[in-house]
Amino acid sequence: MRFLAFLLAPIAAVAADKPNVIFILADDLGAHDLGCFGSTFYETPNLDRLAKRGTRFTQAYAAAPICSASRVALLTGRSPARLGFEFVTKLPTAKRPAGLPLVGPPYPLNLPLSEVTVAEVLAPAGYATGYFGKWHVSEHTGGYLGWSATHGPLQQGYAEGDADFGNHPYAYRDRPALKAELLAAGDYGRDTLTEKAIAFLRTRRDRSFFLHFAHYFVHDPIHTRAAWLVEKYRARFPAGTDPRRLEYAAMVETLD
Repeated sequence: MRFLAFLLAPIAAVAADKPNVIFILADDLGAHDLGCFGSTFYETPNLDRLAKRGTRFTQAYAAAPICSASRVALLTGRSPARLGFEFVTKLPTAKRPAGLPLVGPPYPLNLPLSEVTVAEVLAPAGYATGYFGKWHVSEHTGGYLGWSATHGPLQQGYAEGDADFGNHPYAYRDRPALKAELLAAGDYGRDTLTEKAIAFLRTRRDRSFFLHFAHYFVHDPIHTRAAWLVEKYRARFPAGTDPRRLEYAAMVETLD
């Protein structure tokens, strides 16, 4: 089951009728893994503070229990069934699982350009629009999760953005040696994706902005270079706990 956590945060704006909007999507984060949604286990003070200052939805549900389908619903406001986008984006020729009691939906590939995204509504209203992180609603280009040159965020209302993997383990594929570079105590690691999103905010102070920040954390592969965080959470888990749970805990705090 896929859980999505999101925060919509209106903050000081250029015009009162056009509040700045920061939309954060955390990939595979448990519904109750943030302090602002009830967790007393994982430490997420920064997201908790953002939630307190923004808008927190307490009766919101993912439109689908899987990545691409839930993303298109968030982008368009439409049901994945109405969109015909009910599964993870795959080539039509992709092998389908056999022996299942139910027939799965057709594999979707690209979110049609005719579908109107939230950015295509806000951009004509004067908003600067930026998309940073995981798109995953179109064909992969240049590698897994690479943005499509014809059906990516920049073709669907977002003026700028970046698909950088940042500090997530996905980055190990291009930099294998990075996985073994452990971080010193107190260091969460440099996240270049977050830095680029922050740079977008800082250069858009002259007009209202909409930042769609689709982080890769805390999706698998479950791994952290912050061994000090693993040890911190080890003391909170029973002896013999699956090491992946410790690393997941470290990833949640790193996201924060």
